[in-house]
Amino acid sequence: MKILLLEDRGSAAYPMKDMLEELRSEPHEVVFSWSVREARARFQGGKAGFDCIIADLNVPADGLSPSEFVESQGGQIAGWIWLELEKIVRKKNDAEPNIPKNNPAVIVYSGYLNVWRQCRREGDYPDVAFIAKAAGGAAKVMERVNAIAARGGGGK
Repeated sequence: MKILLLEDRGSAAYPMKDMLEELRSEPHEVVFSWSVREARARFQGGKAGFDCIIADLNVPADGLSPSEFVESQGGQIAGWIWLELEKIVRKKNDAEPNIPKNNPAVIVYSGYLNVWRQCRREGDYPDVAFIAKAAGGAAKVMERVNAIAARGGGGK
């Protein structure tokens, strides 16, 4: 399974990559992105063939316009704004025809969920897994990745 990992801290990204590679006899292909600009370049509008995206919310916001930066709460939820701009995540009952149904599965793994919840509701995004960076959080990410791999990758 091909996974895009949007995380700007090596102390979080490298252990996550190691855990993902140890999950299976055939390791997942993990591609790092350290910022919104890098994530956009690696994702290539969906053409890069990612099955799953694991995204931190608070990543460098370079690549966002000034108004998008404001919407990202000063960069605190820049990873989410990128997911919305790329039309990777969709609100429940969002019938916009330009959103591909075969998007990658999304796991938000962040210590900034409290900031995100000030302007969004988890119930509006039933296809997204929200996992706090706290004790046991990485294990929950691994469980979710295993479930995604078991169903053949990708979102619902």
